Amino acid sequence: MGSNVVPQQPAAVQQAKIQTPPLPSTPAPKINKQTAQNINPQTGLTRTQSALLSPEEQVIARRT
Repeated sequence: MGSNVVPQQPAAVQQAKIQTPPLPSTPAPKINKQTAQNINPQTGLTRTQSALLSPEEQVIARRT
């Protein structure tokens, strides 16, 4: 006895075109000058970088 399964056609889907407004102008980011002062001169990294990065990632961070 064979199966009498009839494939169904997918229903037509309508998509609305959404008008996205442009973004407002964004100011340049403000760089905290204190961050540059918190770099350990021996490692070339901040305390956070030293704590969170693996040794391999620390090497990469020193290069940038």
